[in-house]
Amino acid sequence: MENYPFGPEATLSLLCEERGSTAEEPQVTVTSDRPVTVEIFWDEGRQSKTVVAGPGN
Repeated sequence: MENYPFGPEATLSLLCEERGSTAEEPQVTVTSDRPVTVEIFWDEGRQSKTVVAGPGN
């Protein structure tokens, strides 16, 4: 998902690498115009990812 509207003036992009199974931890790249914390859930776990504003987080 790229450039998803996030609030009145921000966008959010979430890009996930291909996985071999739903049990494999996802490798997610998060990019946003604003600081954001994203909760990532998969069959075998959960992860919080906090990013600052800017590309390539």
